Amino acid sequence: MRLKSVNEQMYIPHQGFTQEIQGISREDVAASGRVIRAVESLIQSEAHQKPTTPSDADLLSLAKRIKMLRTIRSEFLPHGGLGEPIWDMLLALYIARGEGYQLTISSLCIESGVPPTTALRWVDRLVETGQAAKTAHPTDGRCTYVEGNPDVLGKLRAFLERAWTKHVSAR
Repeated sequence: MRLKSVNEQMYIPHQGFTQEIQGISREDVAASGRVIRAVESLIQSEAHQKPTTPSDADLLSLAKRIKMLRTIRSEFLPHGGLGEPIWDMLLALYIARGEGYQLTISSLCIESGVPPTTALRWVDRLVETGQAAKTAHPTDGRCTYVEGNPDVLGKLRAFLERAWTKHVSAR
């Protein structure tokens, strides 16, 4: 496409479109240029603005990304020596609280990524050290929930806030 000048005809092979182009004034072109520059400026300024405080949704998203990256890592590197079952469990408890659901002991064991008997020992360690608590299911005696200690989840939140801030400021 080639525009000879603002008030002249544009050479476009589609009939009917030529008449529409001829009706555009210099003022219209100038105004559209100003709008385009204003939008570009807004986009650039928003890209450079760094939010100072992450929202709950930001932190929850970060926790999920960390958990996903750990899962991907285990696909490429052997789990032995890199496993941190308590960390995986605490992330899972944080995510569960953030999304408004509870984890059973079985679900938490699966989240840890280690064999069930090992995971059960880690759940017991979490409870013994006060990092989590077990609560009975209200109607099913065979099922027990695990909830993260609010202080521990608060520290995990502080970690995620710092990590989020470093991540955003690095962009």
